[in-house]
Amino acid sequence: MTLETARIASPAPARSWWRRGAGAAILAGIVVAGLLLRDDPAPPAAIVTADRTAIAVLPFVSLSPDPEDHYFGDGLSEELINNLSRVEGLRVAPRTSAFGFRDSTDLGAIGRALHVGTVVEGSVRRAGGAVRVTARLVSVADGRQLWSADFDQRRADDVFAIQDSISRNIVREILPRLEVVAGLTPNFFRTANGAAHDLYLKGRFFWNLRSRAGITRAIDLFRQAITLDSTYPAAHAGLADAYAVAAFYDYLLPATAFPEARRAAERALALDPSAGEPHATLAYVLMYHDWRYREAEREFQTAIRLRPGYSVAHQWYANLLTVLGRYDEADAQWQRARELEPLSLIQIAAPGWMAYYQRDYRRMAALERDVLARDSTFVLGHYWLGLALEQLGEHQAAIAALEGARALSGEGALALTGLAHARAVGGDRNGALAIVRALERQAEAGEHLPSFEVATAYAGLGDADRAIRWLERAYQERSHSMPFLPTDPRFDSLRDDPRFQRLMTRVAAGGS
Repeated sequence: MTLETARIASPAPARSWWRRGAGAAILAGIVVAGLLLRDDPAPPAAIVTADRTAIAVLPFVSLSPDPEDHYFGDGLSEELINNLSRVEGLRVAPRTSAFGFRDSTDLGAIGRALHVGTVVEGSVRRAGGAVRVTARLVSVADGRQLWSADFDQRRADDVFAIQDSISRNIVREILPRLEVVAGLTPNFFRTANGAAHDLYLKGRFFWNLRSRAGITRAIDLFRQAITLDSTYPAAHAGLADAYAVAAFYDYLLPATAFPEARRAAERALALDPSAGEPHATLAYVLMYHDWRYREAEREFQTAIRLRPGYSVAHQWYANLLTVLGRYDEADAQWQRARELEPLSLIQIAAPGWMAYYQRDYRRMAALERDVLARDSTFVLGHYWLGLALEQLGEHQAAIAALEGARALSGEGALALTGLAHARAVGGDRNGALAIVRALERQAEAGEHLPSFEVATAYAGLGDADRAIRWLERAYQERSHSMPFLPTDPRFDSLRDDPRFQRLMTRVAAGGS
């Protein structure tokens, strides 16, 4: 059976022939609104690149009546990005940036923001066990449709044939002299079990939400996929990423979640040693849980060698270099991550977090103000701005910024402890105590709290005993923040305390 049922090459300008926005908006705040809305009188052909080898894959629109099916279009688009990124000669816009244009039909805005000359877009419709995929390649400069096709999936493994066919046709259109004979979907993403692949795509959809409920759901979905196919590398890698994020965001106890992340990453690598992503996740665990920095660096370097375009590996490696005090190298990794993800707010804001440990608070404040000018709902921007302003002695402005983080995070513990510290050093001792006592009551009720952050609040209050007690708890929990203990300015008042010095020595020794 031939999957590709129609191909149309048309010089006519592209039209929006389906309703964009059917997919769930899972990346709100990632795209700079000003870029989308900028009024530029010049025609698109005069302001966007004509380089067809620079390409963006937009999220495929779900035409299925069941909103639960929207994950499939996102997953198909993400895997096309992975496929095309493997082709030498193509520059492919990363997922975060491309998916930010989910609701946009303005090719000029897309081309300007992502610096691409071509766009892949499409739709998916699921009915029973069958799936119809429509894909097309469009020139951004003049809106000309370069290629389009419809595909029908009838068998469980047809989805990989569809992805390969779309990828090959795009490459033939853009790089006609390049012979592409092999399947472009790497073995890492392949499984003979269609249901396992479906669960994997759904797991990635929920993982990208980064919420507690989303990560919990993702863990369950990845485990179901592994139950159906225990040799599916991507499912193990997805599980590793889900547990790593759960530990970092304190959704689960780090001492429990990080080892689960390690086991899953190691299993993924046993199944496919050539995959870069699991190396990055393993390095993440070595850095944040094991505090074995040399081994973590080797794993990050391996991940980047295998997947040089994987922005997350560069971002996490920059974190490690910050821990090690190698700030120039860290800045180079941040710059590379931002080149790969130019519209990702975290890539814009996180160098300010590095500046915090360099004690360059003015630079930190400037970077966070920049990111908040792009998206005022970005929680970490408010949080990090508050930390910077506090160190600059602008206490009321710091409290206002942290109150913003508190509101936007839904009373998140990170924002609350930051606010407690700011109130304490700003002279509002009662306000700070009210926050930390409420948090302690939650801990007594069995809720997991970021112990390191609670310790910062008590350090701000000048209560060394309680601060050390919570730091000891953070040490036992293997908190991901402990590697920053030697440079975090909020603990400057404790640096001469022998108990604090012993903690730093133990962390530096890898917790042994």
